[in-house]
Amino acid sequence: MQALLNYLMFILGIWNAIVFLIYAFDKYKAKHQLWRISEKTLLIVTFCFGGIGGLLAIYIFHHKIRKGIFIATAILSCLMITILIGYITANLTYIP
Repeated sequence: MQALLNYLMFILGIWNAIVFLIYAFDKYKAKHQLWRISEKTLLIVTFCFGGIGGLLAIYIFHHKIRKGIFIATAILSCLMITILIGYITANLTYIP
């Protein structure tokens, strides 16, 4: 079970790094008036366990900071990650 937690943490770390880079790329495109990544795509990748990367990107790049739905989605995703990791950690000691 510990291996599962380690694997999950690794995957979540990679995924959140990808989400962070997606936000960074969209910010770059916004500054250079290029075709943008859709808000729907940004919300989906953030909601699918990308909240940590999304929140970091929102505050570091000041990107989508005025749109509350992005911050709310990122916080909800962080909450889901916390619950998932807490559930797995709580069940590490109990092996039927």
